[in-house]
Amino acid sequence: MSSENSLYAQIVDFVCREIGVSKIDLKPNTRLYHDLGIDGDDAENIMASFAQEFQVDLSEYDHNLHFGPEQGFCLPIWFSWLLAGKLNKRGQFKKVPITILDLEKAAETKVWPIMQHKNRT
Repeated sequence: MSSENSLYAQIVDFVCREIGVSKIDLKPNTRLYHDLGIDGDDAENIMASFAQEFQVDLSEYDHNLHFGPEQGFCLPIWFSWLLAGKLNKRGQFKKVPITILDLEKAAETKVWPIMQHKNRT
């Protein structure tokens, strides 16, 4: 992780470039959806760019497992009872997190890891 040319550094540079955050804001366990608020169409675009730039096969990737709907998505208040247990403390949909280290692992192996076993947060 120390070399500026390391795969980890390349992933950090990619995320910074794609979403406009500072390198200082990113840690190995930074989560794309939960910590950076990436979801909806932005998440689809970032993951497509990630796959292309790092030649990662996303055939096992399930967008809905990791990301919520586009921001601005709003259900009527009366509908909120259906969401009981589906939202976390921050009001986000409970999703399986993707961290910077998960991106690094995928770029290293060139295949998307199966992540259904990870807890939704």
